[in-house]
Amino acid sequence: MKQDELLNQFEEEFKAMKKELGIKPSLEDYDNIFFLTDLVLKEGFVSKHLSRWTCMRIAETYMSWVNYLHNIMNPNPSYLIGMNESQAFRDKEIKGIGDLIGEIMVLVSKNMLLGITKDRVNEKEFLDDSVTFWNETLAPKLKIVLEKVKSKWAKDAKLAEEKKPI
Repeated sequence: MKQDELLNQFEEEFKAMKKELGIKPSLEDYDNIFFLTDLVLKEGFVSKHLSRWTCMRIAETYMSWVNYLHNIMNPNPSYLIGMNESQAFRDKEIKGIGDLIGEIMVLVSKNMLLGITKDRVNEKEFLDDSVTFWNETLAPKLKIVLEKVKSKWAKDAKLAEEKKPI
């Protein structure tokens, strides 16, 4: 199937899913966060279970952030990048990162339960909440975390330049 045909099929099936479930966010809203269109193009097909497939993609995105944040909280001693990044945070900030992981896991756990229960009402809620949570909670907090990490790297690079060990 050609790329244009695949994208058209995806957009039409997304519209049908949106109408059936009554979800509020647009495809563009989801795409800006979870890159659904890119995944459709990568996979080369549109799932017959589009709402569950969308939920899976959302959960995968959130879990990738959980893994990143967990590495800041509890870095693997043999992973120097994680060890360095964790040093950018004080104990109080690490606790806040742990709390943020908990908030993400509430959403991810809801999706796991939906996979078992097939509860369409709660699936709609999950799909709506995933965009709201990203925009109102996670993205602003991640921005703070990532700015601290970037500053730590910049400070380390400046110190390394001053020492010129190589």
